[in-house]
Amino acid sequence: MSLPSLSLRSRLGAGVFVALLAGCNSGSDADPIPGEPLDEAGTDGGGLGVDATVPPTCGPVTTLCKDGEKCAGAADCVSKICFGGTCQTPAPADGIKNGDETDVDCGGSKSPACADGKGCLAVADCTSGVCTSGKCQAPTATDGVRNGDETGVDCGGTKAPKCAAGQGCQTNADCNQLKCDTTQKKCLAASHTDGLKNDGETGVDCGGTAPTKCPTGQGCLATADCDLAKCDVGATNLCLAPSHTDGLKNLGETGTDCGGAAPTKCPTGQGCLATADCDLAKCDVGGTNLCLPPSHTDLIKNAGETGIDCGGAALPTKCPTGQGCANNADCNNVLCTAGLVCDSPTKTDGLMNGSETDIDCGGGAPTNAPGCAAAQNCLVDNDCGSKGCNYAKKCVESISCKTQHGGDTCGPNGNESCCMSLTTGGATPVNLDKYNITAGRFRQFVQSLGAGGNMRAWLQANTPAGWPSNWTNMLPTMLDNGGTDPDFTGIYQEVGPNVHPPSSVGANEGCFIDNFGARTYRLPNNVNTRMSDPQYYTQDFLDDRPLNCVPVPMLAAFCAWDGGKLATKEQIDVAWGAAKYPWGAQAPAGYRYAYDTDPMGGAGFEEAFGGFQGAPIVVGPFPLTAFYANYNYNFWGGAAKTGAPAAEDYSGKSCTALGRAAGTCGWRDYSIFLAPPGRFPTGNSATGHADLAGNVFNGVHPTATDVASYTNGTNAHWSRSGSWQGHDIPWTAKGNWLGVPATYKYWAMGGRCIH
Repeated sequence: MSLPSLSLRSRLGAGVFVALLAGCNSGSDADPIPGEPLDEAGTDGGGLGVDATVPPTCGPVTTLCKDGEKCAGAADCVSKICFGGTCQTPAPADGIKNGDETDVDCGGSKSPACADGKGCLAVADCTSGVCTSGKCQAPTATDGVRNGDETGVDCGGTKAPKCAAGQGCQTNADCNQLKCDTTQKKCLAASHTDGLKNDGETGVDCGGTAPTKCPTGQGCLATADCDLAKCDVGATNLCLAPSHTDGLKNLGETGTDCGGAAPTKCPTGQGCLATADCDLAKCDVGGTNLCLPPSHTDLIKNAGETGIDCGGAALPTKCPTGQGCANNADCNNVLCTAGLVCDSPTKTDGLMNGSETDIDCGGGAPTNAPGCAAAQNCLVDNDCGSKGCNYAKKCVESISCKTQHGGDTCGPNGNESCCMSLTTGGATPVNLDKYNITAGRFRQFVQSLGAGGNMRAWLQANTPAGWPSNWTNMLPTMLDNGGTDPDFTGIYQEVGPNVHPPSSVGANEGCFIDNFGARTYRLPNNVNTRMSDPQYYTQDFLDDRPLNCVPVPMLAAFCAWDGGKLATKEQIDVAWGAAKYPWGAQAPAGYRYAYDTDPMGGAGFEEAFGGFQGAPIVVGPFPLTAFYANYNYNFWGGAAKTGAPAAEDYSGKSCTALGRAAGTCGWRDYSIFLAPPGRFPTGNSATGHADLAGNVFNGVHPTATDVASYTNGTNAHWSRSGSWQGHDIPWTAKGNWLGVPATYKYWAMGGRCIH
């Protein structure tokens, strides 16, 4: 260094030189001059008044300043010489400490600042900006100077701690969990949007004091720091990936770990958007959007049900076909299959279901069960095997018993089916009707023929095997021929009061009521008027009683229509048995021999003819069990009085107008003496058949062994039963049957069928 330079440096003195160095500034807002401590105002004490908000144009945090550019210290300059606030051009290095250098080729106003350990007089002489005891000191993070690679005073760079807000920086790495404003070159104040974990956050801009919860992979101290995820507390302290087992509502779930995208359905009280989110419960969609408690009306299988809102011990509603079941009790009248499903109704499941009207019968399609047996339920005739559904919607043994009166009014108490059949036993057993044909049953046949009443045409279309040829032309062809006498054309005439010739002979009489007769098929009043023979009892009253006053061929036609055949004498004899009487050896007692049981003490009846007319009718109870048969006028029950009011007959004409004593009109009708079938149960045969003896004779069907006049139907046999009128029981010896013309009709002759 030349002497003038040295002289100049000496004249300035150390203090002046330092002051000059302190006043040197590059015109930037860079940090204080290296080597100078900050004052309380945060400046280097040079009093430059530089606006700290103006970004520096050159220096260590941008591009080093060129010679002639303003500087704040040696570190700002490429030449490492900042003198007078301007980067200086270095003097040529000559390997000699000269001029105002403080060490060889360094320090002073013309040479670069000195490296650590070199001599110095002021902080400007040192690259570290720290001159202590005449030696340049190595930079430290506590020397109060921005030096080394620090971006702020004792902060930033690779060795110093991170800088606080407001300190210099080049990148975010220089700042203490702060963001570096690379334009201002300042560490910004912490915020919850700066992309850094700071300001009480547990993750980057999330968790802790931040309003935003942390996503998966971000830091956390508790699950509350995480956005719908769980915090791995005490382990990684990171927000875990959402899962369907983390105890949180996330990952597309509608409730905690359930519903939505979760494989588990939600229980009652958990959130839902649809019923599919709930575990066997209904979602209150649009209301609370919570899974409701299970119920028996929610259209879901739950709450102990075996099917949807059905089945299970606690639920009264049974399950229909196709629903689940645990046993038959869960199903609505169908069986529970091995697959625990309520089966479809079948015609063999032992239940009344499907279209059936009773257990495994009736109803037709779709169950297509067979017809029901007698006494089973029905709605229409086709529900029954017999094709007969009666007034009470019960199947009957035969179609003729569809009516009430004469249909189910037989037996001791008047409540048995009149179509019941019992086997006769024997070598060739048949099912013989227990009871005689009633007037009510025969009425069903007549009604089935319709208004035309052509019984003959029906028989011709349905001729049964063994039918006697002459009987066909003895059948009527219409309901009413408009006349009074029978001539094989009108049904009313054939069952009316008049008979085929010859009249008034034994076995062809007794049907004219006005001559103290008995006739149980009730004709319309206008027909009776035309025939001059009133009937004094109602149709219901008469329908209960055995049919009488009808030719045998019409009885046979009835049995064929009813699905059977008129019984033969041999078949009735088999049911009668080997004893003298069907019930055994005890002789029957007629009324005249039964004074001890007469409710009137013997005064109610003395003779069959004459004594009855003036006697009042006695209404039971009376001990019918004391009698074996309706024999010799020993039955008069069933009506409070004989006939119409005392002063009138059925037509409204007074008795006196008919030439009779007042109050005597009805006493001519002996139909009251015919007992409804089965009223004498002690007289039943060993096979259970009723009234084989007494009540009415039975017209029978011929057999192949009969002589020609019977097989062709000219004549007909009657049974040996005796009758209500007092015909002895038996009327003839066994095998010696009464034979009469087939056209005869009688007040004590009816019939019974086999089925």
